[in-house]
Parts: sequence; C-alpha cells; structure tokens
Amino acid sequence: MSYYVRIGSLNGFTELVESLGADPWELLSQACILPRQLSDPDLMIPYKQVAELLEITAARLQLPYFGALLGQRQGLSTLGLIGAYMVQKPTLLQALECSAKYAQRHAQGANLTLGAPTADQCELSVNLQVNHHLQYPQVLLLSMSLIVSVFKDMLGDTWQPHYIGLKQHLPLTVKTNLEQTLKCHIQCGCRKDSMVFDAGILSQPPQPPANLLAEIIDNQFKGLRLDQPVDYVVLTRHAINMLLPTGDCSKENIAKSLDLHPKKLERLLSEQFTCYRDLLEQVRKDIAQQVLATQRPDLTNLALNLGYSEFSAFSRSFKSWFGISPTHYLQTINKNHKT
Repeated sequence: MSYYVRIGSLNGFTELVESLGADPWELLSQACILPRQLSDPDLMIPYKQVAELLEITAARLQLPYFGALLGQRQGLSTLGLIGAYMVQKPTLLQALECSAKYAQRHAQGANLTLGAPTADQCELSVNLQVNHHLQYPQVLLLSMSLIVSVFKDMLGDTWQPHYIGLKQHLPLTVKTNLEQTLKCHIQCGCRKDSMVFDAGILSQPPQPPANLLAEIIDNQFKGLRLDQPVDYVVLTRHAINMLLPTGDCSKENIAKSLDLHPKKLERLLSEQFTCYRDLLEQVRKDIAQQVLATQRPDLTNLALNLGYSEFSAFSRSFKSWFGISPTHYLQTINKNHKT
C-alpha cells in the first residue's frame, strides 16, 4: 500500500543541510522531489520519497542521526493549522488525543497510541507503516524528534521525557549522539517505538508558543505576514479544508485554530464581504467537484469527508451547486469516459 505525507514534514531541511555544508537541492533531486513542491506545505507526496531523502542525506553527511537533528528544528508550526488547533485544547491530554486523531492528515500510516505502562507514567507509541520493516530509521528519528519538539512547544523548553524507546538496535556511538541531540535517554531493542513521560503533565494546559500563528502563516502562505493586512478568507478556507474530514469542522474550531473569537472571525470575514457559512459551502463544492473529476469515490464516504452527517444533506447541497444529484453527476462522468 502507498502512503503519503505532507511535504511540510521537511520544514527546515534545506537550511539544515546547507548549514552542514551540503547541497540540499541535489539531494532533493536524487529523491525525485522538485524544489517548487516545497512551496506548498500541505502538498501530499509519497512517504517513501521523504524516507529515502532522509536516508540519502544521512549517508551523504555521515550523520546517522540526521532525522533527529531535523526534528529539533520543527514543532507545532510544522503541523500547520492543526498544530494551532491542538494547542488551544484545555489540557495536554486533549491536545494529544487531537494529534492522534489528525495524524493521518500529516502523515498517512502514522498511528499514535497513548497508553500507561505504570501508574505515574504514560507512553506515546508511534507506529509508522512506511517503516514497517525498519528500513527507514531516519524517518522514525524525525518523527520521534518532532514529537519531543511539539511537547516542548506546549510545555516549555526545559521539559524532558523519561526516555525514548526504539525497536531498532543502534551502534553505541549513534545512540550516544542521539541522546546528546535529544537530551534524553534512549533505550534500544524495545517492543515498540515510543516516548515515556510523567503522567502528571496530562492535566496541564498546553501553552501556545509566542508567534505560533505568525510562523504558520510564514511557512504556509508565502507573502502573507501578520505585520501586513491578513487575508482571513484565505486562512479560513485553508482551515476548513484541513478540518473538514475530521468531523470537527465548526466555526468555533476554525476560529480557535486562528486564535480568534468566533464573533471576531465573522467580523473580519464580513469586512471581506463573506462569512464562514459561505466559505464552508465554497470549499465543500470545490472539493466535491475536484474529487468527482479525478476519482470514482464512494459517494457516502465523500459526504462524510465533507462534514455531512448524512448523505441526503450532501445530496441536497450538491443539487443546489450543480443542478443535478451527485449520483446523476457521477453516472454522467462515467458515461462520458466510456464513450
């Protein structure tokens, strides 16, 4: 099975490689990743390409812990507006439940599971299907390092886990360098890849990093800056697109992801002659049209991914957009392809 990942997972790659004296563009070319693809962090590319790029880079730089170095440069802003939404949750536990729910929006085949190995410890397990045969250690190190960075973004830079457990055995020198990079103990040969930490922090409220939204806008929308007039139509459409398939797309949650009160969001949108409801319908219409033009989806699943609780509601909206039902629309497309 093929898995895809947001190209935003490579946030900081070119800067890190250049600082280490290598040519990032030549390495990207070897992994068949085009430079222009980096301009859209939400672009989904084959996970295997990212995994192979990290392996190629680690070998070229002779840094078997390169993935961990890259993850250190990342954090909540790497996750885009999902990261901004997570940190608005009342407790760290709810933020982690949110991240587990949305992991597939960042990296397909990435599963996060929160467990309790002891009464006072918690374990966040990471299962990457792309690394099922342990052939891509760098993508695992990147993921574990990113998780540590996200925790530090929410709890402060002095926070540390008890230890990180890895299924893969590492040479002693690599393990030592990895511990120095992540500043925590590493246990190799474990049953699962995971991070173990104090359970007491789960009830703490996450603290949004300063300038988080500014960083996300800088990464996500080149040319949009908070010191200039912000196009909240663009930001709202993007947030709707990210949250629609999760079932949590509401005006309140969209406003939270943009660090705004819902009433302020509506006021800002009204200044641009639109509203949340109109943008929601526009995004739904655009996605439905694009999906039906390029795929032959199950219409009920499409309705659910567009945030409709039942197919009949989707069908009514679709008919108002295009004048015919989605079933008829799909039949027409299929007939045209056959002829």
